[in-house]
Amino acid sequence: MKTGAPSALPHQHVDIMWKKQKISFMPKRTKMNRRKFVASTSALLAATQFPSLQAQEITAKADQLAVNGGERAVKTRARTGNAFSLVTARKGRAVYRISVEGRAAHAGSHHERGANAIVQLSETIQKVAALTDYSKQLTFNVATVTGGTVINRVPHFATAEGELRTFEREIYNCGIEKLLALSGKGSVCSAEDGHPSEVKIEVTQESPPWPRNNGTDRLFSIFSEVSSELGLRVVREERGGISDGNFICHVMPVLDGLGPNGDNGHCSEQSADGSKEQEYIDVTSIIPKAALNTLAILRLAQSA
Repeated sequence: MKTGAPSALPHQHVDIMWKKQKISFMPKRTKMNRRKFVASTSALLAATQFPSLQAQEITAKADQLAVNGGERAVKTRARTGNAFSLVTARKGRAVYRISVEGRAAHAGSHHERGANAIVQLSETIQKVAALTDYSKQLTFNVATVTGGTVINRVPHFATAEGELRTFEREIYNCGIEKLLALSGKGSVCSAEDGHPSEVKIEVTQESPPWPRNNGTDRLFSIFSEVSSELGLRVVREERGGISDGNFICHVMPVLDGLGPNGDNGHCSEQSADGSKEQEYIDVTSIIPKAALNTLAILRLAQSA
């Protein structure tokens, strides 16, 4: 590539949420969806190699490749108003661990000597939960709790893990600061001699916020313009989930959510009565989305 030449970085991320044993029992349509996606991706690459193709030609060639690539009827659901959601911002996430150390004692003979770590942890959890501020789109979720050993012992140790999420970096940093400030001596202590419990809070993993920005807005405007030419519609979405875009949005403009439509993300269950349904891809969205992505990338290159 020539220095200074316009460039784009297509990036794909695949979540592996299911155990291998679970995948082997899934309906065949899951594998069909993947083959169909490969077929439409081939059409996208073919169109990239021949930029002179018009939108209708790209769609037709994609359609032909999909038919030749395997079974056509997999999972068909109509898109509401031909709309595709494009992600223009994502919340950042900080994963934290709360550890409480108390003092063990026999629960029957010397209960007063103990400093119950679980009781202290429950008090600290309430303080963490109170940091949630919906007006700032800042949430704290305590997700797992463990502690104690046997029921005739005052527990000396307990832990909890959770995460905070928000869109803005300043709010994100302030949230972490308030969270860490809850570390220190706890209010739960031994009734006999006042031995205190100790609270330790640490951030174990971070995914920085991806706030709305001018660079991403420009990318969205190009996709929106092309979608109108194709008779489609795109809508802006600021999503609470994280992606690899969180880590590169400060280096280059990022537009996310370029895959086909679908639903029931992270769900692997399916029941005969239809009350449970595994995640799926709407195959009717694959070809239009491939055409949209192809033409928008070409338009982006031409405008650089």
